[in-house]
Amino acid sequence: MSSQTYTTICLNAIDYRENDKLLTLYAKGKGKITAVLRGCKSPKSKLKVLGSPLCFGEYEYSLTHGKYIVTGATDVEMFYNLWTDLDKFYIGMSMLEVFNKFTFENEIYDDLFLELLRALNALNEDAGDRLKIFSFYLSKITNLIGYAPYLDGCIKCGDTNLTGKRFSYIEGGLVCPECENGVQLNEEVIKILIDLENLDMEEYLKNNYSKNNVLNVIFVYSRYFEHILGEKVKSLCQFLDNVM
Repeated sequence: MSSQTYTTICLNAIDYRENDKLLTLYAKGKGKITAVLRGCKSPKSKLKVLGSPLCFGEYEYSLTHGKYIVTGATDVEMFYNLWTDLDKFYIGMSMLEVFNKFTFENEIYDDLFLELLRALNALNEDAGDRLKIFSFYLSKITNLIGYAPYLDGCIKCGDTNLTGKRFSYIEGGLVCPECENGVQLNEEVIKILIDLENLDMEEYLKNNYSKNNVLNVIFVYSRYFEHILGEKVKSLCQFLDNVM
């Protein structure tokens, strides 16, 4: 197979053999793939940077014995501001892990990929409150994978009065306390969840919300993902442990 080039982001990297890494990559138009980056653990390797999560660029691939091999890249972006700010780094790594958890090998998710890049760029450029950028990304991913929470009222009885509503991870939306057990949410947390469903990023970032309530929204998504996946998103849990 001749060399091919795809717009790619590195989602994860693990050590492989003595000097190589095994990369989990998303390539636009190609899908999520696993590829080998040879010799990258050598201090003199020119490809070393390509084996770092958050590395984005035009990756070149060849196919050898059924394995993708990364042979180079151009126009590399590392989102450097995320590497120099611990909170931003945790958020960025959480974004990658959420994307990785909800996607499958060799399937195309270009819409999710574009949302990931949009959020990483906003975070890198300080385009708004980092927590609001993060919560917006989590909401968009949830919608795109088909798990948008029901927020028009109680998902079980249909009561549209939002006062006193709770969030049920099992039911996937708001419930009355009489209908189902759930996490108690205050009025602003419910408003933020609804705004996330109805506003674009620019509109959402202009709104003023309590920092604690935006964090509570991120916590709701974290627990909701845990229910959907049957496992925790580790980097997201680590981020919440550090800030809450």
